[in-house]
Amino acid sequence: EFETKMMTGLRDQSDVLAFTGRLMALKNDYQKAYEANVKSSAIKDSIFAIRTVDINNNLYAQTLAEEKNEELQKAEAQKRRRTLLIGIISAISLLLISFLYMRMRKKERDAKDRIYKLNYTSQVQIMELEEKNRSIKQEEQRRLGMDLHDDLAGTIAAVKLKIETEVVDNPDPQQVEWLQSLSNQLGDMYQRTRNKSHQLYHGEGIEPEVAFSKRIKLITDNSFASKKYNITIDVQDELLKEVSLPIKIQLLYIIQEAVTNIIKHAMATSISIVIYEDISGLVLTITDDGKGFNTAAAKKGIGLNSISERAAAVNGTTDIISGKKGTEITVTIPV
Repeated sequence: EFETKMMTGLRDQSDVLAFTGRLMALKNDYQKAYEANVKSSAIKDSIFAIRTVDINNNLYAQTLAEEKNEELQKAEAQKRRRTLLIGIISAISLLLISFLYMRMRKKERDAKDRIYKLNYTSQVQIMELEEKNRSIKQEEQRRLGMDLHDDLAGTIAAVKLKIETEVVDNPDPQQVEWLQSLSNQLGDMYQRTRNKSHQLYHGEGIEPEVAFSKRIKLITDNSFASKKYNITIDVQDELLKEVSLPIKIQLLYIIQEAVTNIIKHAMATSISIVIYEDISGLVLTITDDGKGFNTAAAKKGIGLNSISERAAAVNGTTDIISGKKGTEITVTIPV
């Protein structure tokens, strides 16, 4: 508003000077007419200059506004692209997380399934050995029954027969009465011995022993996918025939626990189970090529303690070595 008033005042002043110049020219005062026209022209030039500056300023402001508008448009476009990119990345991340979660759950289900099969197969093998152990005890009872029947009962019967012969040939009534009482006692003893021998004599014999390597193979076949894992089993079966059933049962428990740990934690592809004999006794080694673990921290867990305790139950010792290249568990049992 101030600028408009100032421009209006300058135009009025220029018009007055121009009119004054014309008036002076009519009065033949050309000097003043010239001066008035010069001043009028100077004011017009100022007005023109001001307008020019104003136009330039307007153009400059308009240019700045257009540039800012373009920058804003570019910023908005960049913001939209960034928002779209973030949305795409978020969607991909969500899909990736979902995929990893589903894969992890599948691994957990697979591991649980393998551990279930491992436990089932191991328990079947252990139950067979425990039943075998009971059968052996039954066979021992059967042999004891036979011994009672053939030896003790036969001896009692022979003594009873000799006493009865003495009863027939002895003329002394008192001795006959005493011998008859003794014969009756031996008869009762003979009958009780026969009854006991029949109670003990109930075994049906011992089934052929299953190779220990076959028992281990049944466990590993039900625990690992054959194409994914490289399984090596090297067992001296002839040696295991001479090993007591309690030791075999503990060995199966130890193998079951070690294989469970491999499935849960090791992320291994190769597993080796070896049983052999050396100077120190029977040796079981279970080796894998997994990621290993801190043995000092792991010894606080139930799994490794269970292995050590089962080895100790048959007077054995346990040695565990683990690193980045895998784990080796060695159990030594004096036999």
